[in-house]
Amino acid sequence: MFSIRVARHNKQVVLGSKGQGLKLNKAKSEVMVVSRLPETMRITANGRELNQVEKFKYLGVVYDSTAIKETAVNDRINKYSMNVGLLHPVLKVRYVPCAVNVQIDILILRQILTFGCEAWTLTSAAKSKVHAAEMRVLRLIKGVTRRDRL
Repeated sequence: MFSIRVARHNKQVVLGSKGQGLKLNKAKSEVMVVSRLPETMRITANGRELNQVEKFKYLGVVYDSTAIKETAVNDRINKYSMNVGLLHPVLKVRYVPCAVNVQIDILILRQILTFGCEAWTLTSAAKSKVHAAEMRVLRLIKGVTRRDRL
């Protein structure tokens, strides 16, 4: 049997048994406490203390201990901007038609930006950040700046 002991409440929780095929990799297992205030807990599994983390990535989406969804939004915007930087020479060149660059934006870049967005709870600030990131790329494709006021 695997058992986990939570030091805060001194309770023992049984996860499952080895006979049922459940194996716990204590070297890779981490725990995260989700609360508004930072909290430290000592959690041990079969006598070994598990590492407590503040954020982790699961299926490409970043989760943090304060349960603020803007962490995931900011991470996606950073990845979007990184890929825009990689495609910048293609998007900036005038020999490539504007329609091709728009298709690159729709088919490649927006997919990167909106990956995992089904789980987002968007605030008005987060919506504004996403919209600003999209507009930055569209201005790059069109060849105008914010000063042009178009």
